[in-house]
Order: sequence, then C-alpha cells, then structure tokens
Amino acid sequence: MKNTKEIVTKIETDKNIPTSNGNVQKPITLRPHSTPATLMWLENNYELAEGVCIPRSVLYLHYIDFCQINRVQPVNAASFGKIIRQQFPQLTTRRLGTRGQSRYHYYGIAIKENSAYYQLSYSKKSVQLQW
Repeated sequence: MKNTKEIVTKIETDKNIPTSNGNVQKPITLRPHSTPATLMWLENNYELAEGVCIPRSVLYLHYIDFCQINRVQPVNAASFGKIIRQQFPQLTTRRLGTRGQSRYHYYGIAIKENSAYYQLSYSKKSVQLQW
C-alpha cells in the first residue's frame, strides 16, 4: 500500500502523464471537495462502536481511496479529522504504542461489516501490512 503523502502528492502534482507510445495524456480533472459527500461516505462505511479503535492514518487512507474512486480533491488530514467529528462528535483520540512508536487512533468507531473497507482492513495480510 502506498504512503498517504505519496498518493496525495501524486494527485496534486501530476501535470502530464506520459503513455507507453510516447504521447502525453492530460491528467484526470478532480472535482472540488464535497463535505456532504464525505459525510455520507462516513455514514455508509463506519459506525460507533464501544471499545474499538482504528488508526487515524488507516481511516485517512480509506478516505483518499474514496476520493480517487470519485475523482474528488481530498482535503488534508487535519481537515478530514474535523469532518469525522461532524459525523461522529463523540469520538475520542488515543495515542497507542510504545515510546517512540506510538500512533494516533480514533476510539469509538468501527468499520461496518458490509463496507468494502472491512475485508480490506481485517484480512490477515492487510492487518500485517497496515497495522
């Protein structure tokens, strides 16, 4: 899986895309960010759940994936955090891990079992790669 910064940088900086035959292809135009669409996506894919936590970086990568699929310009991680709190105001943030290796997590939110991200996040290979 690509680094979040690499994905966002690629979306923001691609001007022309060279093709295999030497021609240059115009990049795909991204629509401006839509908070209502993001809130709907959050509602469809996540739910409140006591005792469950998700790394903030994983949730942001899911959001970047949503933006790429829908050709929407993503917001930065801090702005995305504000959008999440609009949808789930009772969320808390926890810093988990050992000293020097800690990561921030959203506590009180889970991926819905019918979400495409559920299988992606909880398959054995994915858990080893992401978390």
